[in-house]
Amino acid sequence: MKYDREDPERYRPPPSAEEQVSGLSLFAPPAPLPEDTRRAAREAMEERLPRLRTAVLATLRQRPRTADEVAEVLGESILAIRPRVTELHH
Repeated sequence: MKYDREDPERYRPPPSAEEQVSGLSLFAPPAPLPEDTRRAAREAMEERLPRLRTAVLATLRQRPRTADEVAEVLGESILAIRPRVTELHH
């Protein structure tokens, strides 16, 4: 919702830089490290990989297809299939 500058009850100007940093300490503890999303994604895929690899290979043996076509035939995300197709080329 946009605030109407003409309506003082609804309009709040953005905070100044000084207001944004007030209360922050130079000696505050460091922020927690972000979760390693690559590791989590790999672990989530490990169970599916053998089945996906087999399905991709079987689909490509029927006739040549692009990774997008394989994903459509298998009803899978292109993000899961494209790496499996690339693996077959290497």
